[in-house]
Amino acid sequence: MGFIVKKRQLILATLIAALGVAVFVNWYYNKPDVQSSQEVAQTTQIEKIGNAETSQLGEAQLVDSKNITEFFNTARINRQKSHDESLEVLNEIIKDSSSSPEAVVSAQNALEEISKVIKLETDLENLIVAKTGGECVVVINDNKAQVIVNKNTLNDTVSTQIIDIIASQANIFSENITLIEAK
Repeated sequence: MGFIVKKRQLILATLIAALGVAVFVNWYYNKPDVQSSQEVAQTTQIEKIGNAETSQLGEAQLVDSKNITEFFNTARINRQKSHDESLEVLNEIIKDSSSSPEAVVSAQNALEEISKVIKLETDLENLIVAKTGGECVVVINDNKAQVIVNKNTLNDTVSTQIIDIIASQANIFSENITLIEAK
């Protein structure tokens, strides 16, 4: 019986670690690193009037703003999917009649922790948006936080404010906080 409990706890811990890796990999491969030449052409529309070139900055900002908003929405959806998958796995362990009492307690504790993380991420995002005035996404995993903010948002003052918010609200050390500007 003891071996089964340890095996289930090991499986649960592995699933949680795999989820964390999946969230990071998903974020890493879906972040907008490099714009394609087509996107560059769309964001910098130029009219040629005779020999003069006039850049339509309003349109470029609109496209850029749309892309960044889409990025943040996609990041939030991906994060929510990862949370939902974790919650589903933990609920299956809890509802499984063949689960040991220790595995159920472990799953319930993990479920409670994920719920706290979800609330904390939302609270931190709201506080950071209030400070910066721009969008952001906060991902917390293994007592580390990654914060993605709008391009050209970070400077020394804003970075310090974001780190202070996360350190004070989430009790995460500043060396475990990563600030990233979306491109």
